Amino acid sequence: MYCPTTYWVRYSPTSVLASSTCFKARAERHPDGGIVGAVIQLQPLLRGSWPTGLRQKPGFATIFIRAAWPVHARQEATTDLINNMEITPFYESGTGTWTYLLADTEQNKAAIIDPVMIFDPVSGLCSSSAVDPLLTLARQKAYSIEWVLETHIHADHVSAARYVCQKTGAKLAAGHRVPLVQATFARVFNLDGFACDGRQFDRLLENGAELRLGGLIIRVLETPGHTPDSISFLVEDAAFIGDTLFSPALGSARCDFPGGSARQLYESVQKLHALPDHTKLYLCHDYPVDGAVAISHVSVAESRQQNAHLKSTVNVEDYVELRQSRDATLPLPRLILPSVQINIHGKAELSAEANGLAYLKTPLNKRIRDILASSE
Repeated sequence: MYCPTTYWVRYSPTSVLASSTCFKARAERHPDGGIVGAVIQLQPLLRGSWPTGLRQKPGFATIFIRAAWPVHARQEATTDLINNMEITPFYESGTGTWTYLLADTEQNKAAIIDPVMIFDPVSGLCSSSAVDPLLTLARQKAYSIEWVLETHIHADHVSAARYVCQKTGAKLAAGHRVPLVQATFARVFNLDGFACDGRQFDRLLENGAELRLGGLIIRVLETPGHTPDSISFLVEDAAFIGDTLFSPALGSARCDFPGGSARQLYESVQKLHALPDHTKLYLCHDYPVDGAVAISHVSVAESRQQNAHLKSTVNVEDYVELRQSRDATLPLPRLILPSVQINIHGKAELSAEANGLAYLKTPLNKRIRDILASSE
């Protein structure tokens, strides 16, 4: 049975997959992964100009396309340009993750924030299809990728940081508490000999640290709670906040990972909500309901007034109770075991075994929290 799924495809009169214009589509996915067909909603300017072979409906056209795989990364139609700062969001629908290309357009210097590597847990294969569009855009604009910035060690997707650094020569930076996360999961996966001191990253950033990106100054704000190493990156009137907050309807991130704290997350959100009202909070994730468009950012004012978990009228005790109750019902992220195992390695490769291959570990019949409790 085919599974209806939302994809983004490209359209032009001569080739469905040969244009920079993107449209949202409802598609049927064949069991082998190929896209069988799609219903594409055309923008008003295209109505009345129907390519050969399309069947016109009120505001719609039906296109049958052939594709070997779904398009993983979708560039948001709107690119924010403030003075010399350009922010281009890309959305990876499989994990609901936003990645950002941040650039100084005057000096052509750029950073990539929270890049995604597609990982198939069945085959163990990785694909760079989510991050390659960012690298292509950077090349087209003659940007030099100076930094890869991680807001935290992600537990729901594999980072493409190592891939981007290899391709571009960029440096990798993350929060200074990364070694705490490394030590925790080195115990979980019994990684004998793994260095838990952050040496796999070029720079570990403390609160108030600054990075220069051309003429832009990126300032670090520690925002722990979701994880102990979580940080946000502030630049001009933008803040890249990782998993600290979601869109107003979805509220806040879980706090039940090792070292997480609902009380700390509450305090971190107060820091973000104290930023000027017009500041844009760029999210790391959004999980839109079927048919809706993913949200990449909200203003501080919107978040403070409308966030389902942390609007300004919510006190810390009520939030802690809500967050802990909700976290108790949540399953682990589908990709937590491969993601954390790979992501704590930063730019370093996983250690190869005698046959030259690297392997991922899965604790058999033992939960993460039980492993940590038994090793204390």
